[in-house]
Amino acid sequence: MSSAQRFRSVHGTRIAYRQGGPDDGPLILLIHGVASQSATWEPALGFLAGHGLHVLAPDLPGHGASEPGHGDYSLGGFATLLRDLLLTLGLGQATLVGHSMGGGIALQVAHQFPELSQRLILVASGGLGTDAHPLLRAASAPGAEFLLPLVMNSRVMWVMQRARRVLESRGATPGLLSDGALRNYSALSTPAGRRVFLATVRSVINHSGQRVTAVGRLHLTSHLPTLLISCEDDPAIPRAHAEAAHAELPGSRLEILPGRSHRPHQHDPERFAAVLADFVATTAPAADLPTWRAGYGPARFEV
Repeated sequence: MSSAQRFRSVHGTRIAYRQGGPDDGPLILLIHGVASQSATWEPALGFLAGHGLHVLAPDLPGHGASEPGHGDYSLGGFATLLRDLLLTLGLGQATLVGHSMGGGIALQVAHQFPELSQRLILVASGGLGTDAHPLLRAASAPGAEFLLPLVMNSRVMWVMQRARRVLESRGATPGLLSDGALRNYSALSTPAGRRVFLATVRSVINHSGQRVTAVGRLHLTSHLPTLLISCEDDPAIPRAHAEAAHAELPGSRLEILPGRSHRPHQHDPERFAAVLADFVATTAPAADLPTWRAGYGPARFEV
């Protein structure tokens, strides 16, 4: 599929997104994490479309090519924006796929808008435990806005790009200087990008780790067919988070991909797409809103 970006105004905010695959295929909403963008899914997009899936991958407000919006970078704010983007594009129910913090956003969409949520796929997901990377905990601390420009600016980006070229000239793998990593770093090299990053991080993380989680509340989305995907060795979010959520969600599926990566969809995009497509093909979408309200909703909130 083409990875060309498109744009749509949602409540006056210009939102960038990528869309492809057959129009009549099951709709897959891909939600990226903090300091990331829709391009993170690019290695897997063609494989997903090849499985007959209709893929929508937006840049969240203030990320990638999307405008900053109105300053609400909470899980609820992002969830509402995604609901409104779906409606603006004339799309309906979707399988929600969230990576890292995007997993927390997917959980929030499922909670706020059950009528739009068919399935839940959490990829190296945040919101399933309290552990957080030390750098993210540091970014939540007072004064980080003064330190961040010293370590992430246009000069540092130039050095990183030069180092990448040197590594490539010697036949080495860029690793932390890959295309995706440099895209994420570049988001922090501008004042606007740093403001969005800090506001987003601080909405869910503090000095001790993730302060907004679904731990103990996963039963609220237990009516949704759920797949958890992680890598065997995730340097950012322990796979134990996915394993614990799997144990808390009877009927859920757990897929652990071999290797060390926080981005399974980039680490092995072909297998990632195959696992996702098989899950969609072998599970029935969740009930519509009236059925959910009658048979699922109220009882879940009383637990």
